Amino acid sequence: MPKQLTVHNATIATAAVEIKTLTISGKQVTLAVFRQLREEALIAEDGTLNGIPWGYVNYHPDKCADHRPHRHYVWQGGDELLRSNIVRVPQFDFAYGREGASQSFSVEDADLVLNGRVREWLYGRRDTAPLIRRNEYSSAHKQERTLATRFGFTVEAIASDAALKAASKKVELDNSQESLDQAKARVANKPDSLDTPPWRRDDLTGYQNRVVENTAALAEAIAELDAEIGDVPQAELEAALAAVLQAEADRRQRHRDVREALDALPQLFIAV
Repeated sequence: MPKQLTVHNATIATAAVEIKTLTISGKQVTLAVFRQLREEALIAEDGTLNGIPWGYVNYHPDKCADHRPHRHYVWQGGDELLRSNIVRVPQFDFAYGREGASQSFSVEDADLVLNGRVREWLYGRRDTAPLIRRNEYSSAHKQERTLATRFGFTVEAIASDAALKAASKKVELDNSQESLDQAKARVANKPDSLDTPPWRRDDLTGYQNRVVENTAALAEAIAELDAEIGDVPQAELEAALAAVLQAEADRRQRHRDVREALDALPQLFIAV
């Protein structure tokens, strides 16, 4: 029976040609002993190491289902030796089935920023509509927008029901105002003509009433959006998101850096 591999009886020996072997009590570790090591994550979610890496073994004990390039590392966690399967390229740098395509990032702060930008647009403090303009913004199909960043990855943000409702009311108001303006122009072109039927003149009142109704509905929708976002200024929402994105960019870079450092570790040879 092979002895249990621990940090107390395991050593790394270097031969004359710089071949490093993993030994236990002076004997080279076998595949059977290596397979007994518990599988635990060496790299934490934040990109730091959970322990001290010793090196990697060019052996795949679990018939790895993940076919991306990876290595199995032996590492020390406290007084225990463990093993860890680490993909050479982080998941967030492997998108759409190809390496080097950064995956997007989703966070609640981005939703708040998008809702805030909708509010800024409704108050006339932003020229461009943050959402895709449609005849009606439907909460049944929540609008997901991609926000560009300077960090090399995009951010997915979803508009709230209140933001979608307010945007929809803005479109309804714009449409009714356009209809009223067109009706006024038609009547103005032929104010006394017999060709202008009475119903067309009467329509002006209907169009005017619709504008008034839609103006009130928009004001109510904006008030709901204001209540949802609160009194937080847009600049503060943007700053909070920027801080979150900086932290995510730093985390991703730590993952890349630690993998680069792990790649420089020696291969540990074990007996078949």
